[in-house]
Amino acid sequence: MGPKEKVEKSEGETVGKTKKEKKEKVKRAPTAFILFCKAKRPEIKAAQPDLTFGSYGKIFGEMWSKLDDEEKAPYIEESATQKKQLGVEKKPKVSRPPSPYMIFCSQARIQVKKTHPTATFGETGKILGAMWSSLDENSKAVYSRAAADQKAAWPVAEEATEEAGEEAAEEAGEESE
Repeated sequence: MGPKEKVEKSEGETVGKTKKEKKEKVKRAPTAFILFCKAKRPEIKAAQPDLTFGSYGKIFGEMWSKLDDEEKAPYIEESATQKKQLGVEKKPKVSRPPSPYMIFCSQARIQVKKTHPTATFGETGKILGAMWSSLDENSKAVYSRAAADQKAAWPVAEEATEEAGEEAAEEAGEESE
């Protein structure tokens, strides 16, 4: 059952629920693989018209994996061209600064893996959690200070990343003119 549409009353009032507003989708350039699929689909469909959508995907995936770099090059170049035309540039992602616990885990995980080499990921997490809980406040304060230092530097790194992304977008806009 889908969302109801607006029902107008006589004086411009609405009754019932409204359709959810759709977010504007950002136009993205197709990948080289998608361009390859678009080019090959008519050929495969003519040869095997009764295939399901999933079967097409498997066939295209096998065909793509068998291509060498020279055969993939035209699709890769076309994809890059379309990305430039759309001004699509990936901004480098800046991850959030780690918490004191995460700093502790990154340092202690090496020791835990040496003492418990067969421990699974979950078991390692439980051991690290127990170790963290057993630390006194002075020991935890060391990790808290390290986290605070990284957090203080974080907004600066984020702003630099945003500026780099804006510069790349401006350059892409200038190239397309």
